[in-house]
Amino acid sequence: MVKEKLEPKQTKSMIKMAINLAAIFILYSCQPIAKNKIHSKEETVEIGAMDQTDISEIYEWKYDSLGCKNLRNPEMFYKLFVDNKMSIENSNKFLMLFGKPNKVEKFNDRLVYIYYYNSICYKNKLKINSDKSSVRVSFNLQGIYINKDTRVE
Repeated sequence: MVKEKLEPKQTKSMIKMAINLAAIFILYSCQPIAKNKIHSKEETVEIGAMDQTDISEIYEWKYDSLGCKNLRNPEMFYKLFVDNKMSIENSNKFLMLFGKPNKVEKFNDRLVYIYYYNSICYKNKLKINSDKSSVRVSFNLQGIYINKDTRVE
C-alpha cells in the first residue's frame, strides 16, 4: 500500500468540503418537523376515531391562531364542529379541540369564545383598529353548548 501525500491546496479543499457538509447536516437536523409545536397536556386532542383530514385541519386551525395566515375559515370551523359532535360536548372538550380562543366575553349567564379568521395583519400581528372576522361560540356557565355564529367586529 503506497501512501501519497496530498498537496496543501487539496487538503484545504477537503477540509472546506467537510466543514460545509457538517454545517448542512447541523442545519438540516435542527429544522422542525412539519411545523411541530409543543402543546401542554390540556391542549392535546384525543385522536381516537378522527380521520387524517380532521387532524391536519385541527393543526391548521391552531397554527393560524390569529387568522393572519388565512388558513382558518368558517367552513373549516363548522366541519370540525359537526364532525367532532361539539354540540353535545362540554366547553372543556371544545377548548381541547379548537385551542385557546383569541378572546373570551363573559356575561352573567354564559361565556362566548371568539376565534378570528381572515384577519388583517402586519408581520403576523393584528393591525390595530382593523375589522376582525370571527366565529363566536357560546356556552352556559356549566359548560353546556348554547349556539355559534360568525361576525365582523
